Amino acid sequence: MQSTGIFHVLVKSNYYRDSLNLLKISDIMKRHSSGIMEAVVIMGTKTNKAVLVKLGFPSSKINQATESDLIVAIKAEDKGSIDSALIKLEELLHSDGSSDTSTSFSANSTDLDSVLVSKNLYHKWKGDRIFKCFAPRPCRNNCGSRNWSSRGF
Repeated sequence: MQSTGIFHVLVKSNYYRDSLNLLKISDIMKRHSSGIMEAVVIMGTKTNKAVLVKLGFPSSKINQATESDLIVAIKAEDKGSIDSALIKLEELLHSDGSSDTSTSFSANSTDLDSVLVSKNLYHKWKGDRIFKCFAPRPCRNNCGSRNWSSRGF
């Protein structure tokens, strides 16, 4: 059974942003207000649009987005929470890097691999154990997984 809520989808035409920044923005928006049930800020790729539809967002507006468009999808308890999230979104998208919310994922990270490892984005978890590691080479996290990918990075 799905929980009830208000859905809001916004498409910003030709508005490219880096996927890691969008992941961070989505996370900040989710934590911004207790009234936000889900907040997703992603580019309009075919895969991303399919994920949003599976999450229950209305497909009519989502499917209008092209790959160069930014999609903002919010599910909230009330309209006030959506309005607050949209204000926060604009602040985050237009930040020049001087605010706390616009700092990088990890202040010490120097490359994509470091960021992914520091946020455990390479790992699939089962309970409290890593059961698969998708690191492009032996994992710097010393997870012990032998299932690392050999994608040749």
